[in-house]
Amino acid sequence: MAKQFTGVWIPKAIYQDDKLTPTDKLILADIFNLCADDGEYFKTNETISNEINISIPSVSRSIKKLTNLNYVKCEFNGRARLIKMINTLIKLIKQPNQIDKAASSKRLDSIHSSKQLKKHYSEDLVFPYDSDDFKKWWDIWKEYRQEQHGFKYKSQKSEQLRLKQIAKESNYDEQETIKRIENAIANGWKGIYPIRKEKTRGALNASEAIEWASKK
Repeated sequence: MAKQFTGVWIPKAIYQDDKLTPTDKLILADIFNLCADDGEYFKTNETISNEINISIPSVSRSIKKLTNLNYVKCEFNGRARLIKMINTLIKLIKQPNQIDKAASSKRLDSIHSSKQLKKHYSEDLVFPYDSDDFKKWWDIWKEYRQEQHGFKYKSQKSEQLRLKQIAKESNYDEQETIKRIENAIANGWKGIYPIRKEKTRGALNASEAIEWASKK
């Protein structure tokens, strides 16, 4: 029974070689895995092309580059091309794993940066709607309140709470929320309130009139 393919292991010496492209590294790692113990790499360019989903010319260029770098050598046995790894490269790859302080430092910096980035994003506002249209109107609303009423949210937490409130008040209907923002700006209000529907009867009662006036 043929051995089941489980993947390609990329040695550190190959993975960190800045002279190689990702394609070069993948092909060289495949060659190493198959012929590190004085074996021969018998795959054709077409086979490699199909396996890693690149063009045959790209495979040819990569193998030519590996040959020019003196990493591998190509031989012909009269029927097919065979590839072998240069012994010096095999020895380098098989050396005991050494701690690369510079690389380790870079990795730590990368991890630290990732944590900082994650922290930064976790502190960003969470909008009730994902559309850019709502975010645009929310920015317009904040700019309007600051210019017209000298109001600015004291903290991100207070702004976040208000976002949740207006979404809930609009039954999480994005267009309704935007209409309320537009209406508040058009009427010069300090806050965002439900849009008043026209009544068939003429006058408001006293409590309605007081409530309506307080919003202006």
